[in-house]
Amino acid sequence: MLLCYSGGSFAQIEQNINKHLSTKNGLVNDVVSSLYQDHDGYIWIGTQAGLQRYDGTRFKTYLADVRDTNALQTDWISAIFEDSKHRLWIGTDHGAPYILDRASGKFYNFNLSVPAKYKVNGTWRILEDHKGNIWIAGHEGYYKLDEKNRRFVKRNKNMGLKDDLVTGSMAIDREDKLWLCTVNGLVCYDPKNRKLYSKNYNPQQNPLFEINASIESVLIDHDNIWITTNLRYLYRYDLRSNKLNNYHFKKKIGNIFESMTDNEQPQLLSSKANGDIIIGLPGRGLATYHADRDVFTIEEIDNTTEYALHVHSIYSSFCMLETSDHSVMIGSDGGINISNKEKQIFYPHQIQIGTGNQVKSGRVSDFLELPDGNILISYYEQSGGVIKTNHLFNYQNHYLAENAIKKGTDQIWSLFQRDDSTVWAPNQEKSILNLNLKNNRIREDKNLSQNSIVTTIQKGTQGEIWMGLWSKGLGLVNIDNKTVKQFNSFLNPEMSRYRRVQSILVDFGKIWVGTFQNGLQIFDIQKEKFTSAYKVNERDTRSISSNTILDIIRYNQDTLILATEMGVNIFDTKKNIFTAITTKDGLPNNLVLGLMKDENGDIWALCSGAICRINIHHFGITSYDINDGIIDNVFSGRIYQLKSGIGLIATSNGFISFDPSEIAASLPPSKPRITGFKVFEKERMVDSLISKGKPIYLSYSENSIKIEFASLDLWEASRVKYYYMLEGVDEDWVKAGKNQSAIYNQLNNGKYLFKVKSANRDNIFSEEITELQIVILPPFWKTWWFIFLILILVIVIAYSLIKARERNLRAIDKEKIKVEQLNAIQYKSELEHEQIVNYFTTSLVDKNTVDEVLWDVANNLISRLDFTDCMLYLWNEDKTKMVQRASYGSKDSAERIEENRFDVISGQGLVGYVIQTKQPIVVSDTSLDARYREDDQRRFSEITVPILYNGELMGVIDSEHAEKNFFSSQHMQILNTIATLIANKINSIWAENTLQHNKIEIHRMNEQLSNARLEALRSQMNPHFIFNSLNAIQECILTNNVDAAYEYLSKFSKLQRMVLNNSSKEFITLGSELEMLQLYLSLESLRFSQSFTYNIEVDNIDTNEVYVASMLIQPYVENAIWHGLRNKEGEKMISIRCKEEDGKLKIIIDDNGIGRQKAAMIKAQKIGYQQHESKGTVLTEERMKLLSIKYQAEVHVEIIDKMNENNEPSGTTITIILPNDLEPNNM
Repeated sequence: MLLCYSGGSFAQIEQNINKHLSTKNGLVNDVVSSLYQDHDGYIWIGTQAGLQRYDGTRFKTYLADVRDTNALQTDWISAIFEDSKHRLWIGTDHGAPYILDRASGKFYNFNLSVPAKYKVNGTWRILEDHKGNIWIAGHEGYYKLDEKNRRFVKRNKNMGLKDDLVTGSMAIDREDKLWLCTVNGLVCYDPKNRKLYSKNYNPQQNPLFEINASIESVLIDHDNIWITTNLRYLYRYDLRSNKLNNYHFKKKIGNIFESMTDNEQPQLLSSKANGDIIIGLPGRGLATYHADRDVFTIEEIDNTTEYALHVHSIYSSFCMLETSDHSVMIGSDGGINISNKEKQIFYPHQIQIGTGNQVKSGRVSDFLELPDGNILISYYEQSGGVIKTNHLFNYQNHYLAENAIKKGTDQIWSLFQRDDSTVWAPNQEKSILNLNLKNNRIREDKNLSQNSIVTTIQKGTQGEIWMGLWSKGLGLVNIDNKTVKQFNSFLNPEMSRYRRVQSILVDFGKIWVGTFQNGLQIFDIQKEKFTSAYKVNERDTRSISSNTILDIIRYNQDTLILATEMGVNIFDTKKNIFTAITTKDGLPNNLVLGLMKDENGDIWALCSGAICRINIHHFGITSYDINDGIIDNVFSGRIYQLKSGIGLIATSNGFISFDPSEIAASLPPSKPRITGFKVFEKERMVDSLISKGKPIYLSYSENSIKIEFASLDLWEASRVKYYYMLEGVDEDWVKAGKNQSAIYNQLNNGKYLFKVKSANRDNIFSEEITELQIVILPPFWKTWWFIFLILILVIVIAYSLIKARERNLRAIDKEKIKVEQLNAIQYKSELEHEQIVNYFTTSLVDKNTVDEVLWDVANNLISRLDFTDCMLYLWNEDKTKMVQRASYGSKDSAERIEENRFDVISGQGLVGYVIQTKQPIVVSDTSLDARYREDDQRRFSEITVPILYNGELMGVIDSEHAEKNFFSSQHMQILNTIATLIANKINSIWAENTLQHNKIEIHRMNEQLSNARLEALRSQMNPHFIFNSLNAIQECILTNNVDAAYEYLSKFSKLQRMVLNNSSKEFITLGSELEMLQLYLSLESLRFSQSFTYNIEVDNIDTNEVYVASMLIQPYVENAIWHGLRNKEGEKMISIRCKEEDGKLKIIIDDNGIGRQKAAMIKAQKIGYQQHESKGTVLTEERMKLLSIKYQAEVHVEIIDKMNENNEPSGTTITIILPNDLEPNNM
């Protein structure tokens, strides 16, 4: 399968370890559109649903709030960028660009206070040139920041581009040239000489400008310009050679990403620090161009595998970020994929067989490196067999037993090289497969194993061959007669009859035998028997730690290393002392499956689910996990070491390789940062304080705090350990939990210093310690200045008390006089208010119109207040202006008001001001107030109050006086009282008028409903129907069909009786209505010789609890029979269905008749023929309108003309919609 080509070279498939961020672990949205790492190390993530800051552990989310001008106004983030001034720019998809003030959390919106021509509507990319200019590639053009005026200026015309050109992304090269993506091709603007280079102006014959396509993206690296186009090609322009290369990428065949086109659409262009270029392929995955090798590799999408590349849609867009620790973050519609090749130590493998898609997976059991450097890999599974690869694990051959009958024949336990041309492979069927490397044939030999599974085979010092047997101890192979001599007489054996050998190590004159539950047995080769054994002795701490030994390797001449079920054992063979390394010493667990010694003398231990490296001199242990590349931690065999020192580990689904010599020394983690500071769980911004080394000040009540921290090492985040201390509280360093935070409650006032440091998995600490000063201020009553103030205050109070007593004695007499004056004023005010209220309760009782009330108030109440003039305003009909309705003073009649009208609109004069604000106002000198408007003559004092009812403005009282400073607060109180009483009186008059109007209207509607019911009754008792029914009865009698006549007559009389009984009722139960319909349909069926069928369905409705308007359904059923079914040939059918939906009762009448249009044509053709008429439907629709108005309920009918596949009428569907809560007692 062709994946892609580049000058004829094929791309290679690669597999990275990807960790994932999604909504499941904190992302606000899985559609990620932009990624950026700021100078502090924080990762900024833009999604379609918000902006987030990520510290490797926690997210901080910024969401839009259209009511807050300091917040984002949209959640769709399209671009993030930090300039040389450390300003963080945020671009949005359909809105303004922003700057985030990280110290306050506020956003500056560049569209907020600028004219429309400076607004940016959507951003593709934000960049900075070498002069510090900020550029934006926007949806509607290219913009440059005007720093002085804090606005963006569109530069299309200045650069020679059309103002309405559809634009895309952009890039800036080392000479500050702008490379711009447009739908008409790539263009380049040189600001130095102010020239635009394109296909229309290309003096240097640059082949990039000749590409006739829409440019999707552009990237400039050291020596190349890369672009992608809508033609599914990737272009690389070599700046040194002026040569243009193009590439395309084939779609993956046979998977969910396959489509009609052959090639992928390259999308993403991002460069890494090492010069690699990343290209997004939405249907495939990621392509990486390796500049040093001039080749591409492809990492394919696999949403079913946990640590593979996850992308949900073939239409996904990509964004990429390489972080400071060289992790690669890929954003797509499937969240964020994170990989780090530099941190990857272990590499998973599954052998790809041939050039097709077949991959050999499954449980690997053993490895064997051949003299020529090729490698054999055995599989412990049915039809597993043996695979041969070269040293790069490229497939060469797959060996399976010839003529294998049993399923376990190719289920291999281990591998052993018998000689240069022969390899033995013991299998599950207790036989051994002989692989001939010369002729590549493999056959089964059942004689050698002696009816036992062979677990391992080793060659002795004299060339003899020793076997570990599953149940029969140790075996010595006799090559000549193909027999195996067994030795199973273990020393101090367990009661079990099995003598299982797990591992063997052939030494000079003896064999170290690791057994299952029988300890470490020593076999004397010369004596051919077991001579000693080492087993667990619970009373001796220097004995072996377990009786099950899974692997044995030699460390040096006097030391063996044992893998057991209870840790790693270091065995001093001279002193016969065992030293156990277990979980207490740092092992991930105690079940150790295999061992390997590397060139540095470190021991690699294969534990259950984990791999660790042990320095046996100081017992330093380093554990490795998914962050190091171990995606399959179900190990199925021992560690095999190649001659190069590379280790191979068998797993449940392939194998893992690692090179100990390439593992770099452990580096300290980066300096931890305080990422959050909360007081009683409320966030406080401390970033700027930490950066400036300033303390954070808290009040004495803010003494419960939570401090969050992280090292910002993205890939290693889960393995970093943190230690913190609050000086003055903690006596020693405290190890933080997984939440990476420190909590302190009820701190006393004082100065504190919080410190935090981090350590990696090898306990190497960060080179710097992060500190934050915290000052909790004392309560004000404990401060020195407060105590001093109290002393001064005591002195002052004592002095003041003495002086106050003297003043009080002098003031008592004055106060008595003042109280008497105030009492008199208060009495007068209360009397005036009482008179006003009495006036409204007595004098206005007989006033029934608004004008009567207003004129009476003006002439008989306000006239008593000694005002020069008073005018009462009310809204006109459409409430566009206030009109004069009554007056006291010069306009003392309606005629005088009409002669000199003085209407007021909102904001016009003092009356207009009160209309606008609904607040009363007093002007002491109108000559000094520009709002004053002269009506008939100028007066120098004015008071204006609104007439309000329930907060709504009804009118205005405006009073004037010839003298300045005439009106007082008492006048204001009096007029406010009058205004309130006027509003109440006017509202009661309006309410009474509305009530009388409603009574008249309801009486009229009741008369119409009664008439409609009578008309419906007449319709249902149609003489034509009665006549035809009687004829039907007569025909039954004449044909001597008495029973049928009796049945018909019984139903007919029952129907008429029900119609008469229900005619006086407004509403009846749905059950009664359906019973009448059942009788009616049965009569019509008999009348038409049962030429049509009918049925009535009710969907889960209690028909005795639901009410409908009487005689409402039958007219539509009658219409369907007479006009729809009667003239149809063939099958005729009508159905009635009642159901409840969305709180409504729906009655659906469906027929398969000829339809309304054809029925109308037939009616028109029968000139002079008196047809059966149904006025029922017309009357019923009129009843529905009246019911809707009277009861303010939705009552209506919907009619659908049905059409068949030939667009011919095929019947009618009528839906009557009623409320489902109609009840007679509520109507």
